[in-house]
Amino acid sequence: MKWGRFAGFLLICGVLFSALNPLQGYIGSRRWKTFYQLPHDSLDIIYVGNSHNYSAVNPQVIDDILNINSYIIGIPGDTVVVTYYEVKEALKTQSPRAFMVETYVLDLLSDQLTQHGYYYRFLDAAPFSLDKIPLIIELSYPDNLKDVFPALRTRVEWENPSFYFNKLKNLVTKRNKPAVDETKGEIILTDVISSADFQSALNADRPALKETSAENRTYLKKILELLQQHDVIPIFATTPILQVPDLSREIYAPMDKEMLANRFGLEITNFDQHEFTQLHFMDYNHLNAFGSIIVSTELAAEFSEKLSLPADQQALQYYRTYYFDGFDIAQTGSEARLSLFPSDPRAPLLYSWTVKKGKTTLLETEYQPDNAVTFPTATVGNYKIQVQIWNPEGDFVLEGKFTHVVGE
Repeated sequence: MKWGRFAGFLLICGVLFSALNPLQGYIGSRRWKTFYQLPHDSLDIIYVGNSHNYSAVNPQVIDDILNINSYIIGIPGDTVVVTYYEVKEALKTQSPRAFMVETYVLDLLSDQLTQHGYYYRFLDAAPFSLDKIPLIIELSYPDNLKDVFPALRTRVEWENPSFYFNKLKNLVTKRNKPAVDETKGEIILTDVISSADFQSALNADRPALKETSAENRTYLKKILELLQQHDVIPIFATTPILQVPDLSREIYAPMDKEMLANRFGLEITNFDQHEFTQLHFMDYNHLNAFGSIIVSTELAAEFSEKLSLPADQQALQYYRTYYFDGFDIAQTGSEARLSLFPSDPRAPLLYSWTVKKGKTTLLETEYQPDNAVTFPTATVGNYKIQVQIWNPEGDFVLEGKFTHVVGE
């Protein structure tokens, strides 16, 4: 009788994990779903981390420079604990030459982050496996089981049962496979942070630093041991932020990177030596496309050196033509002028400008060499300026979006 109850419990768990997951409207991360569709042993480098990683690293740029194949895994709010299980999962089907860990995962406390429940996006992305049980026990049992079982955290649409029948039919007939993520895991952010938010971030009080947890140090060591067992080179990189976000203040306990490097014999790539300005941020802790192109191109140069990978010097210089130092918006009477300042004024860049107020398009240009645009601002309100930047020596296009506010 007891064994029958236990078997019934396991059956229910299996249904909750495997059968109901794909039937829910909101399930695992797209980048993980795409990862499971990749051919085995097809990746040379894998990048892992939270949004600081996948908003800053553009695998397509790196792959073009190094003639390799790379991919980003990771979920919002990734901590070093979840990262360990993600690395373990990735190594089941891939044998990369290197794994790059973005170090913000080392600075977040898993026991505090658990309440936000982000990690189910990793759990839901594939059928349940025994390897995920330790993660569930570590982060969820018993108070946060709702984050593990979709049936407990997702409202069932009883008034629309056909939604579930159609989903089940598609699963049985193997139709509607998840679309492949052509960005290789990156989320390309194009908005430029406003001047007010930028200054606020620069002037904000820095939160008191907490001591990193023993758990984080333990899982970092486990990641390094796991990579060593698989003969994979660990690489650590820190992408720039302006300030610690409010959400993270209770969970932010930065690990001493210098201690980390000395203790484990690691080199940590830090991008502070590059001049990141307002132009390069989407908000106070995420880079946008202007910042991402710098990080991605310089990572490719570093990977070339660290991993003895030949770099296409022409491609390297091509992407460096997309570096910009900053921008300026000047209001004069009933007109405004937005100017971009390329790091290399001689770069053969072309610019396509679009200016809108609400749904009305005020100005639209074809690609032309002028790195500035003048547009009418006759009435108060928000003006949206979009620019697409293209070096015709290749096919890469850099996009940025600005907001100019005209008051009374």
